[in-house]
Amino acid sequence: IGKQVTALTNNQEVAYRQLESNRKGRQVSQLEAVIKEAEEVGLALDQIRAAILESVLPPRTRDVNEAVRLASLCEIEHLMVKDPDMFRQKKWTVRVFLMTHDPAAEVRMKAI
Repeated sequence: IGKQVTALTNNQEVAYRQLESNRKGRQVSQLEAVIKEAEEVGLALDQIRAAILESVLPPRTRDVNEAVRLASLCEIEHLMVKDPDMFRQKKWTVRVFLMTHDPAAEVRMKAI
């Protein structure tokens, strides 16, 4: 989903540039329609992505197996770099903080 959002954003930026350079009747309306559709699809994909992350990652951070907890923490770290705004929310920072008290030393070190 992340790659699709990136491609959609790139298409939207190209359409914006084309709109700025070409201010002709028919092309303007077509480009505005493309931009509007890209914004709508982008918002929908962001909502789907957030729902998937919220349904998959939290249970994995509480898994019995320490390898699964460590892998989920690594994925959270990777996603924090890509989308820091989403992971600044309290629910995500609390999860990482709680993992600093994990019984497994590797998980604690990664959380720190």
